[in-house]
Amino acid sequence: MTTPGLTLDDLLRCLDDFAPQYSMLDVFVDDVEEMAPGTQIENMHQLDASGLRYVLIRQTGAYRMELFPQDGVLRLSKEQKPSMTGSEAAALGAIVGAVAGTAAATAAGTSAAKKGAGALAGGALGLLVGAALAPRPDAPRRVFTLQFDPAAHAWVPYDGGLVAWMKQNLFPSGG
Repeated sequence: MTTPGLTLDDLLRCLDDFAPQYSMLDVFVDDVEEMAPGTQIENMHQLDASGLRYVLIRQTGAYRMELFPQDGVLRLSKEQKPSMTGSEAAALGAIVGAVAGTAAATAAGTSAAKKGAGALAGGALGLLVGAALAPRPDAPRRVFTLQFDPAAHAWVPYDGGLVAWMKQNLFPSGG
């Protein structure tokens, strides 16, 4: 079930607003309008045959989009050094339509099931992820919890009772 008005561009804007402290934004796949079956996504190109990794080309830069079907999560990050230019992406062929592959469908189903009681009526939850808090490889990463307010069409800080649940469920196990 998508959150009314939550688009990939809202996610990219949030990521840009919180850069460089936070480099990734994780949300549940089924909260994003463009993840609905049959939706066309402009300037999005598949990076490999897995159907899990894409690049989005926008005026503000290139962004990597990854799907984590086992967690129902979509992760966006800004490419510091784009893996491809707009012309290289165009050379891959036609725009990828809806991310209608098995991975996206599985991710959407997983996110709907996983949210369960954690779903927030009328809004989506997001987790900004930053650098590790210590120089150790196993150190926890800095995170900032957000809620999308559809009425204001903006992301706002979230510090409600779901923070611990968000940290556990929005940070992909494979990420």
